[in-house]
Amino acid sequence: MTSTASSALGLPLLQAVEGELHIWVDADEGAEELVQLARAAVAASPASLRVAVDAEWSDPHPISLLQLAVSIDDGPPTVFLIDMVRPPSASSLEWCRKLLVGQHDILVFSPKEDQKRLQEAGLLPGDVVLEELGWIDVQRWDWGLGNQPGLQAVVAWALGHWMDKSLQTSNWDQRPLSTAQKAYAALDASVLLRLHRCDRRALPQRRLRAERSAEESPERLKDLLMSEEQDRWNSYRQQPQRQRPRVRNGEAREKNGDLCFIIPPALNRLMRKLRGLGLDTKILKEGSPQRELVETAEEEDRIILYYNTKNLLPARVSHRTYMLRSTVPDEQLREVIEAFDVDVDSDCLCGRCVQCNAWDWQLVGREQVKNNPQVAEKTLESFDEFWLCGGCGKIYWEGKMFVKALSHFRSFMPEAERQREEQLEVRTKELEALGWSVARIRGALVREGLLSAEQALEEDEVEVVTNGYASSTSAAPHVAACGRQSSRALLAVIPALCLFTGRCSGGAPVVAERSQPLRVPQGLLTAPSPLTARPLFRTPTCCTPVRRKAAKQRS
Repeated sequence: MTSTASSALGLPLLQAVEGELHIWVDADEGAEELVQLARAAVAASPASLRVAVDAEWSDPHPISLLQLAVSIDDGPPTVFLIDMVRPPSASSLEWCRKLLVGQHDILVFSPKEDQKRLQEAGLLPGDVVLEELGWIDVQRWDWGLGNQPGLQAVVAWALGHWMDKSLQTSNWDQRPLSTAQKAYAALDASVLLRLHRCDRRALPQRRLRAERSAEESPERLKDLLMSEEQDRWNSYRQQPQRQRPRVRNGEAREKNGDLCFIIPPALNRLMRKLRGLGLDTKILKEGSPQRELVETAEEEDRIILYYNTKNLLPARVSHRTYMLRSTVPDEQLREVIEAFDVDVDSDCLCGRCVQCNAWDWQLVGREQVKNNPQVAEKTLESFDEFWLCGGCGKIYWEGKMFVKALSHFRSFMPEAERQREEQLEVRTKELEALGWSVARIRGALVREGLLSAEQALEEDEVEVVTNGYASSTSAAPHVAACGRQSSRALLAVIPALCLFTGRCSGGAPVVAERSQPLRVPQGLLTAPSPLTARPLFRTPTCCTPVRRKAAKQRS
């Protein structure tokens, strides 16, 4: 987590305490210091000795780095960073085993996986079970944060500091480790000693767990009013112990960055719409058990969007579960936007890959995708810019589907419906004054959200040529490139009538002022009339250029 995110929470970044010592131990260095301190620690009274244990790994090694934070008489800890890729001598590892098992306090945090890997590495007896080790699991203490809070959440709540966990999944097999990796690994162990010393009774009192379970039970979640949901999720987003802090100002990708969802496979259509709004949405594979939904939500601090009220989720995840009311994907999306106060921003639209959820785009040219089977020859002829997803390699281009998707997602913006009609006419006139073509104006208006997909995609047009008369007056009818849906049909009717009469409303003959033929959308010409089943307008035979030329030759 960056300092920006830390400041957004109002919490200082967790740092090593004064006097804390970090010693690197491998095959070449640090072994002597380890043996000396371990011998003194084991000789001390068990009541005065505390050892905090943690481990980092990158497969295939069972353990890449072992961290032992040793404190005697509550003094500043000494943290040994023991390299298990290039391990020290067997005698040095034997002293590590004595620190891992004994009558002294041994502090750990959610140690199930650590114990398994320590046994694989030969640092713990293979036949011993976790309960027999006598380790103190700090996660199990009643912090008032649920059954299995994360270390980051506990540190934020109990110590008032933000613990940077961004290096947790870094490469722990590389050598040498970076300075930041060593500092992170040392803090992962030494912070347990600080949590052990903190007075939990002095922490701000939170509601009793039984009260929270009753108030946020899965049964009650179905009956919450939308206003209650909004209050509940607004409070949830403000919690300082969350792994994903809320960032109100920043780039498009950071908008709603704390809203990360996970959904069951049946909500696939909702997943595509959530990703279309730029929301981080993970979906389980078909056939995945409900247990995986719960565990992933807890491990990755995700919000569960759920719908199956007959098969309720465990009460321990009720605080991170939203029960969808509707079964229609569009209405479900509106629910999520309203309940979670989603900032639907134009820069976020189509921001994530619907295939893999990544927000990693590379703009490439026609030559770079020429031989890719995802792009057909006809598509290559029509487009020269493509977007390549850095997560899965899927290729996108701004064609009809993109226009439709963009327009669809814009309809979920709160201000879109209120402002589009007011801004459409003004913006169209501005672009026309710049001499832009109809196609260019249409593309600009779609991007700015002022033009709907129906209007933008009316590309199948019929060319109508006037019958040779021209008008020099400004009273000649004009069809705007785009306008209100209610007025477009009327505007298209006027020039079509003029084809028959040869005159405009002012009595002057209508003659084309430019060689480009007037273009009228085909849908408007072929719309059925209440008076006749034939097309509403049809160009007279004598008005077409080919027929007119043939008529002159015959005469």
